[in-house]
Amino acid sequence: MTRQSRIVSLALILLTCGGLKAQNVVLGAEDFVTPPKEISDVLLSDAMHNRESYSNLGPDSEHLLIAKSMGMPPLALVGRPYVNLGETSIDHIANRSRSLSMGSTVGYDLVSWKTGDRVSVQVPDGITVSGAQWSPCGKFVAFLGHHAEATRLYTAEVKSGEAHLATERSLNACLTSSIAWSGDSTRLIAALIPEDRGPMPTRNPVAREPSVWISHEGETPTRTYRFLLKTPYDKQLLEYLSTSQLASIDVSSGEVTPIGNPGMITKFDASPDASYFRVTTMQKPFSYFVPRSQFGTREETWDSQGKALNTMSERKFRDLQKRNPPATRQGGGGRGSSGSQPQTGAASGKRSLSWRPDGQGMSFLQREPEPKKEEKKDDAKKDDAKKDDAKKDDAKKDDAKKDD
Repeated sequence: MTRQSRIVSLALILLTCGGLKAQNVVLGAEDFVTPPKEISDVLLSDAMHNRESYSNLGPDSEHLLIAKSMGMPPLALVGRPYVNLGETSIDHIANRSRSLSMGSTVGYDLVSWKTGDRVSVQVPDGITVSGAQWSPCGKFVAFLGHHAEATRLYTAEVKSGEAHLATERSLNACLTSSIAWSGDSTRLIAALIPEDRGPMPTRNPVAREPSVWISHEGETPTRTYRFLLKTPYDKQLLEYLSTSQLASIDVSSGEVTPIGNPGMITKFDASPDASYFRVTTMQKPFSYFVPRSQFGTREETWDSQGKALNTMSERKFRDLQKRNPPATRQGGGGRGSSGSQPQTGAASGKRSLSWRPDGQGMSFLQREPEPKKEEKKDDAKKDDAKKDDAKKDDAKKDDAKKDD
C-alpha cells in the first residue's frame, strides 16, 4: 500500500467514525430532529404548498375558489388525541374524522378571472377549513371551520369575503362531513351533533369487562387489522360518536330544523329543492371480526320530516367468509383483463343515481338484461330423438322382464 492510499484510507475511516458518532448523538437524543437544510428548503418551499388550482369555478362562471395552505401541518395538529374504532380514526374531542384535524387549508381566495380582483374569505384565526361548496346562485360559499374543540359551518359572501357562522350548533363530522345547499340558496343541509346526546361514555379505570379476541371455526382467510373493536366499551363509544342529527339550516336566521331522528349517518344527498334526501346509515350489529367499513348499511329516501319513503338498498353485515378461488375466464378478456372471474354484482342493478335537476325524482343507469338464447330447431329435434330412444329402451327392458 502506497503512502497516498494509506492517507485516503485513514481519511475515510475518520469520516466514517465521525458520521457514526454524529448519528449516535442524534439517536441518543431521542427527540425530533431537523433534516439537512437542502431537504427542509424543498419541503417548506412555496412550490410544494402554495400551488393554486383554478378548477373550482362558481355558478356565475366568473369567480374561482382557491384554497390557501399553511404548508405541512404542525405537530400540534398531527399529535392531537384520537381513538381508533374498527379501523376508523376519530378525533373524539372535536367530533370529526382525524384526517380533518390534520388538514392544512387555512383559508380561501375568490378570484374574478375577468377583472383579476382577488378577495380573501375572512376565516377566523387559528382554524383550518375544508369542504367549500358554492351556493346555486353563486353569491355565497359554505365551508367547514375546524376549531380545536368542534367543527362549525360557515357561509361567506363572494362579493366581500365576509364570513358568518351559519349556526351555533356543532357538526358531527366523524363519519360524514358533507354539506348541501337547497336549490334556492336559502338553506344548508348538514349532520349536526344531537342536542340531547349527553356526555361521552367513559372507560372505568378498573377493568370491568374483557378485551374480546374471537376467531372463527375453521379456515377463514382475512387481513390482519390493528384497530378492530375489542370491548363492549368500544362498541358503545363508536355508536356515541357516529350518531348525528340531519338538519336543515336557514342561512339568514340560523334556525335549525331537524330532519327525522338521530342515526349513525354515513352519507346523505339532498334533492334540488331540499324536500327529499338519500340517507345512508350504519346498522348494528357491530363486530369484533371485521372493520367498520364492513358493517351493515341501509340507504333510504326520506321526506322533509325524516320519514323513510322507501329503502333503496340494504347491505347486510359482512362477516368473515371462506373465499373460493376465482374462476378462470374463457378467452382473452380484452385489454387489461386479469383473467379472473367477471364481476356480476351490479350487472342488473341501478348505478350512478342522481337527483334530476327538475326535482322530479332521480335518474340512474341500468344495464339492459341480455336476451334469452333461442333454442335451435336442430337441437330440439336431437333432444326429441334421444327421448324416443330412451322410451324404446325402457319398453324393451320391460318386455324382457315379462318373458322371464
